[in-house]
Amino acid sequence: MLAKKSMKISPILVAYIIFTILIASIAPAVYAQSYNITADTDKRDYKRGETIHVSGRVTSDGSGVSATVGYEVKDPNGNRKDFGSVNTDNQGYFSFSVTSGSTWALGEYKITLKISGTTVSKTINFYLKDTSTISLRARPSEVAVGQSVTLEGSISPNPGVVSVKIYIYSTSGWKLLKTVSTGSTGRYSCSWTPQQKGTFKFKAKWDGNDKYFGAESSVVKVIVGKKASSISLEIMPEDAELYSIITVKGSLSPSLDNVEITLEYTKPNGQIIKKTTRTDSEGKFVDTINATMFGEWKVAASWAGNEDYAGCKKSRTFTVWASPTLTLVPSATVVLPDSTVYLVGKLTPYVPGLTVEIYYSRYGGEIHCLVQLRLTKAGYMFSNGE
Repeated sequence: MLAKKSMKISPILVAYIIFTILIASIAPAVYAQSYNITADTDKRDYKRGETIHVSGRVTSDGSGVSATVGYEVKDPNGNRKDFGSVNTDNQGYFSFSVTSGSTWALGEYKITLKISGTTVSKTINFYLKDTSTISLRARPSEVAVGQSVTLEGSISPNPGVVSVKIYIYSTSGWKLLKTVSTGSTGRYSCSWTPQQKGTFKFKAKWDGNDKYFGAESSVVKVIVGKKASSISLEIMPEDAELYSIITVKGSLSPSLDNVEITLEYTKPNGQIIKKTTRTDSEGKFVDTINATMFGEWKVAASWAGNEDYAGCKKSRTFTVWASPTLTLVPSATVVLPDSTVYLVGKLTPYVPGLTVEIYYSRYGGEIHCLVQLRLTKAGYMFSNGE
């Protein structure tokens, strides 16, 4: 019977075997190449028809290496627009160009780059945009201190809901006044209330979006003058009889004391009577006039304004009426046959342009028109004795 022979393994040998196995297992990770790709376009935004220039570099473990780089360009809808490949130089650098078409869709484009023979890839993007315009107007363009101004405009083509910045010019340059949003139609508006006199300038600007370049409006001006004032008028009575006393009451806003008010009364014949009066401590005033002519009168009250307030004017009308009387006197009441009788009459009050018809009847019989007479300027009428 053979006796078993044991073998004694040295601890040093065991350690060597384990180290060798570890080295063999990690060697591929240590010596395998680690690729990286960097790239970018020459700018971010382009117009249709422009050429997009792409440049980049392929590196391995931090050093440039020769490689083949494939690329694919897709539009905002995911459709392929271009593809190809390019070789790097011995330092790993590469470049290529893509020319956009005139009918390409607007928006964000993606370029996917991949190193041939590896799974290493990179995606970069650029935007294809169209030009836009933005308008601005001030309504009204001339106002008084404290009066609101509407600043409004629109962007074309309509970009949807976007932000618009409105700037105001001051002695220190352009400053942001407000940021507003457009509506779904691309229109925007805001209000501004001046607190002092002067000429103010405004402009609007938007930064653009993924489809349209930003734009800046032309400059608009708003002229701010003095604060506004107003006059109210009350006429008593508004419907008066001839030779009545007409009372005109009014008030000035703001309520300024001892301000001269000019009153212009225009008579029915166009003649103007000017008078002046002054306001009391409450800004009120009163005046009277004798209505010496029937027809429609006009009264206008005004003041010239002062350093802080602009002048203003207010007009009203009133009507004067009269009960006319007509007198007719013959030159004789008893006459012989074939005698001449003159008729003299007067219409009070005088009405310009009227014609008076005189009728007669014989012994209470049929009435006949004797004559038609035109009034003189004093309201008199005369028959010619026929």
